[in-house]
Amino acid sequence: WLVPLLVACLVVALCVAMCRSTTARMPFTEAAMQLWQFWDGNPDAATTLPAKLQGVFWLSTNPADEIVYNFAGAQHNVAKRTLSFWAGGGCCCKCCSSRYLWTYGTAFGGKLLYLVNRILAIKFVIHWNEDYTFGRMFIVVFSCMPLPRCISHATIKQVDDSGDTWARETINFGKPSPPGTYTIKRVIDPQGSKTPAFEEMEVSVNSGKAIQDGWAPKSATQFIP
Repeated sequence: WLVPLLVACLVVALCVAMCRSTTARMPFTEAAMQLWQFWDGNPDAATTLPAKLQGVFWLSTNPADEIVYNFAGAQHNVAKRTLSFWAGGGCCCKCCSSRYLWTYGTAFGGKLLYLVNRILAIKFVIHWNEDYTFGRMFIVVFSCMPLPRCISHATIKQVDDSGDTWARETINFGKPSPPGTYTIKRVIDPQGSKTPAFEEMEVSVNSGKAIQDGWAPKSATQFIP
């Protein structure tokens, strides 16, 4: 009985996700600016974020069809130094969902990645150190079932002094995951100005080249859940 129940839950979740999810499709450069503009002055924005975590960030060497994100729509617990967010949008409740946080490509790979994050209501939780230079990231399935650390976890580490460059490493079953190990660069600063990495992002995406062998190139058109 458990398998049919799980299948039924997935079907219902898919219907809810597709019905409730409103997505805006646009060129990736516009999507990056939209992420910043949406949260600029928005009363729901996470205003307690350290400056190094503000702005819009590019998943530069991430091979998946996702390009930029921001933390303004995340839930920041200052006392615990945690950031919780739903890259796929989460579910229907404000307490367990995020919006205008992430972009996905309009090709098959981007849509599939989005649906996995959305249907499973995957929550990402980052536990930061005191100065927010290093964090450990954990996955929570259906927003309530933590994935055991032995299966998968990740780290994010500040590389430079300004917080413009970060190193992300994913560990699956005790081994580093090549697709999940990449560099993150800030392309829009907290004031809404483009950083030098913005042009680098344009060149990379417009080249039409895949980041890693076996992966499709990133879509120049992205959508924002």
